[in-house]
Amino acid sequence: MIRRFAAIAIVAVLALGAAFAEEVKGTFVKYADGKLTIKVDDKEKEFTVPADLKIKRKGKDGNETETNAREALEKMSKFMEKAPTKPTLVLDVEKDVVKGYKMEFAKKKFDKKDN
Repeated sequence: MIRRFAAIAIVAVLALGAAFAEEVKGTFVKYADGKLTIKVDDKEKEFTVPADLKIKRKGKDGNETETNAREALEKMSKFMEKAPTKPTLVLDVEKDVVKGYKMEFAKKKFDKKDN
């Protein structure tokens, strides 16, 4: 009886969480004043980034650090102005508010040429 109730409770919690959270995947366009714009299916969508949102990033030394998401997006935005390709962002969104994100960069393909 208790197992059955526990299983039902877990399924209900997972279903409820999935109903509110949404995953959005798109290409970075710009970030300014707490608003992140990405291109999804050839349409630009704007999302709000909360001031207290923290993300985990790996540094050059391989250690994970926790960083303010707005500061990280501000730095990335300045870098992306000159970049030839834009990263893909996978956002965890709830009612147009970002709850977390991951970046995916395209891997360069190198051709080996025989001399």
